[in-house]
Amino acid sequence: MIELSLLPIEFYDQLFDYSKNSNIKCDIYEENNNFIIKADIVGAKKEDINLSTKEGHLTISVKRDKENDRKYILRERKYYDDARTLYLGRIDEENIDASYNDGVLTIIVPKSKLNNKTIEIK
Repeated sequence: MIELSLLPIEFYDQLFDYSKNSNIKCDIYEENNNFIIKADIVGAKKEDINLSTKEGHLTISVKRDKENDRKYILRERKYYDDARTLYLGRIDEENIDASYNDGVLTIIVPKSKLNNKTIEIK
């Protein structure tokens, strides 16, 4: 068995992230049998953010309203749709909790317990 805490950070990047081109920056850590994800989503409203899961993958997507009807003198802030998918493995998809405050999305993802089963050989 591999001790996960001894693996280099690049391993975690490959394990958890399938969308390197996303501008959604995340920190992931473990606490009390949960994954805690903190994602920077500055400038979005809570209603603009969608979370979904499928087979151990958690997808964070943001759909922002575009402001195309203005004549800009300077435009540095970007308005774009974005998404990021993280693979977390065995998770309890029914009990995920999320909150959004001050541009930071915090997601608490409970790990799913492995079901050990003894199989009778006939």
